[in-house]
Amino acid sequence: MDEYIIEKGIISGTDIGAIMGYSDYSTPWDVWNKRKNGIAKEYDDFTNTLMSWGNDLEDLIAKRYAKDNNVKVRRCMPISDGWMSGSPDRMVKDNDGNRWGLEIKTSMVEPWDEPPMRYILQCRWYMMLTNLDRWDLIALFKGSRHKSWTITRHQQTEEIMRNEAYDFYKRFIDGEDEPYNKSIEQTGPESVYNPQIDDLWKKHLDLKADEKRLKVHLKALKTKIELVCGNTPVTYGDKYKVIFTQHEKKTRQDDSKHYIIEPEYYRRMKGQEIK
Repeated sequence: MDEYIIEKGIISGTDIGAIMGYSDYSTPWDVWNKRKNGIAKEYDDFTNTLMSWGNDLEDLIAKRYAKDNNVKVRRCMPISDGWMSGSPDRMVKDNDGNRWGLEIKTSMVEPWDEPPMRYILQCRWYMMLTNLDRWDLIALFKGSRHKSWTITRHQQTEEIMRNEAYDFYKRFIDGEDEPYNKSIEQTGPESVYNPQIDDLWKKHLDLKADEKRLKVHLKALKTKIELVCGNTPVTYGDKYKVIFTQHEKKTRQDDSKHYIIEPEYYRRMKGQEIK
């Protein structure tokens, strides 16, 4: 519920995704403008309507989660720890006294295989604030289908989040700098000296090299899986099953939205955990 709080001078759970570059809706500049100046980003009427419906449906989704999991769910007051803050949606307690948090989302797209990273980071942020080891995320898709995930603590991710958020807070919220605004024309000097760029760019190059190696390994592994599965649509073991679906190849004619079905096929691979 941090979307509906405009509190200056803090970093919240919904800010962390934008700060780390994982948000499709907000930028670091939007976070700065909200937390430094108290000015929230303006959305179009359609997006505002969706957000309003999401807020109204939150209670119903929480009740459904409680029923499906045989647990008690209650609202949670905003939590703050210095410059860190957050407003988790719900707290959960089962019959054995175990407690964890719950984040509730609504979406108009098809159900995700995995939640967007900005939501995972939001849940991890709340785990840092509450010192809980588990946070569930439930999402309602197109008003009819729901899906939930369990997110557990990850010390390395928390350390990265905290460091990134604190650097942002000290430089832009507590300090006087302003983040780069992607929505306006770039201005300023042609070049500037900053020794920090050496370490940052070296990390960038290292990660790009790792990404390239991983792509090679993933492609080789996918090929091996295809060889093991052969033409069988579903292959399963004790823990996982791999599903191949066949699709007709589509090509778009010119710049229109008309697709032509070619007499060619390709396969999509999907894995599922056996429960």
